[in-house]
Amino acid sequence: MKKRAFTAVLALIFALLLLPSTATAAMEGYVYFYDVPGHYVANLTIQFDPVTTPDGETVYIFEFELTTEGGGEGVPVPSRPGYIFLGWESETDGKIYNYGDTITLTAGTYNYYAVWANMPEIEPTQPDTPDEPDISYDDVSADAWYYDAVEYVSKNGIMSGMGESVFQPDTTMNRAMIWTILARLDGVGAEGGAAWYSAAQQWATENGISDGTDPMGDITREQLAAILYRYELYRGRDVSSGAYEGAAAYPDYAEVSGYAVTAMEWAVSSGLINGADGLLAPQAGATRAQAATLLMRFLER
Repeated sequence: MKKRAFTAVLALIFALLLLPSTATAAMEGYVYFYDVPGHYVANLTIQFDPVTTPDGETVYIFEFELTTEGGGEGVPVPSRPGYIFLGWESETDGKIYNYGDTITLTAGTYNYYAVWANMPEIEPTQPDTPDEPDISYDDVSADAWYYDAVEYVSKNGIMSGMGESVFQPDTTMNRAMIWTILARLDGVGAEGGAAWYSAAQQWATENGISDGTDPMGDITREQLAAILYRYELYRGRDVSSGAYEGAAAYPDYAEVSGYAVTAMEWAVSSGLINGADGLLAPQAGATRAQAATLLMRFLER
């Protein structure tokens, strides 16, 4: 009997060894970052780790922060003469990622493509009135001081006209318009929701860009400066360029609201705001022409 029992134990052990292993190994995948089609600046080989979902399914996940650091998952910032880099667009979902964002992937191979915008001349010269302007708004003449800015924001999809043939440069921007523009620049889909601006309003509030109130209210020059300043902070960009200079020289500097003082000083010292008729005019509404100019200068930085 003892011999039979020993033989049975050996048979059981041998049978167990033949069973497939329940341990799940990591899966290897690849991520490519292309500055232009056909040429990649980074090729990451990554390991997707197995994760068991609550319903018992095994999925493979890899999560990493997009960084410029060398080695590891570092991806260098691409450069292209005559263009500004806006972010990395996912071929899979169309979302645009910037450095500091966290990307979560499931098993597979992924491609990301650099998003570029045309960069205007640093010191553009006023062109002669063209026979056929590059933009065709009936209310934007080629010799207007804001022509280059309107052309820039129109061609790059940052701002659009208010009708088939008008830009309405003297119309005051409202807060919801600015939230929507910056949300799109950040790669956030601004469509959907109870109102046309709901998604952008939520994004601006959650990320400290704005308090989200009074969406249809006219945005003032100091409010626009404050929102752009907070957007820079949100993106993790350096806004501490030393002592801010210039804003205090304006005769109406004392009219700047307390919450906007640093932002206005930053905007003036950065060349984003040059004053209006010798004044900061912080409480004045920002027109669409002024907003286009400010956004062009902001993106050129």
